[in-house]
Amino acid sequence: RALRHLIDHSWIHLNVEWRDLTTEQWGHHVQTFQGRDIEARETPWMRAKEVWCHAVDLSPAGSYRDFPPDVLAGIGRDVLGSWERRGETPDVTLRLQDGPAGVGAAPDSDTVIVGRGGPVVSGTRADIVRWLAGRGARRLATGGVGALPELPRWF
Repeated sequence: RALRHLIDHSWIHLNVEWRDLTTEQWGHHVQTFQGRDIEARETPWMRAKEVWCHAVDLSPAGSYRDFPPDVLAGIGRDVLGSWERRGETPDVTLRLQDGPAGVGAAPDSDTVIVGRGGPVVSGTRADIVRWLAGRGARRLATGGVGALPELPRWF
């Protein structure tokens, strides 16, 4: 009960801080835990993805399939962007079985070429994003070419 109270209090406090930021302050730079320099306007999204991902990490009943499509697309973009910034982009082709990915060079396509392309990994958006985020591979297919490619860490 004490932990829940602390979380509720910190959530309210953070929202008050965000509410009181001026337009200029949203553009101020802050440093992430990983040392990245970002604008304050990115912090609500950072918090949202952390809440979504870690809620599933903590709940055996949770699933990436419960995520809204925009959250899945945003996490996918973040994973690919972090690999690119570190120069660790793998060569793989992602094929989404449930429509446009919302990520990559062609966000309205169901195929995302990562790096120079490579083995085709297909599955639902939720299952592919879970794999990209390092949360396990379920229900993914490689078109009979063997095991899934090794991926770099997200963070």
